[in-house]
Amino acid sequence: GINAEYMGQAALETQTDADLVRLFGGQERLDLLKTHLTKVTSAGATVDIISFGFVAVITKTLERLDMLGFFRRIYGNDSPELAMGKAPLIESLLGEAGIPKDRCLFVDDDQRNCALAKLQGIPSRLVEPPEGIQQRDMDVIEATVDAGGAAAAATGLSGPDA
Repeated sequence: GINAEYMGQAALETQTDADLVRLFGGQERLDLLKTHLTKVTSAGATVDIISFGFVAVITKTLERLDMLGFFRRIYGNDSPELAMGKAPLIESLLGEAGIPKDRCLFVDDDQRNCALAKLQGIPSRLVEPPEGIQQRDMDVIEATVDAGGAAAAATGLSGPDA
């Protein structure tokens, strides 16, 4: 609960910007992620983060890496909406926005979350831990968006050491 969130914030405060860049796989990978997110959002996709991390820690991390602007909303361990699980949350968000499930691409590094999303009819892409999203995943995501297949995407951007 609160202690874990506080510890996460305290740990983040001890990280230098260089440490954060390393956590995301280095400057080259971070630049690649920014280019990818620019392409996806410029093509009209909406990107939310649904994570079991804490919203404040995720937000501050993304602010420091100049990436926060790519994301519409961040849901974390401390978000009441996430209590139902990732797939039900996505289904709820899509319903509220009037977006058909087949216009969403759920990206996650946990096979169980992807399997649950698929069971609910939500297309998903498993990114292999511990590397996180790689060029091959970005290519699939961009192609899906370019084909008009993803109006919304939920993603985790953890790096190799995150």
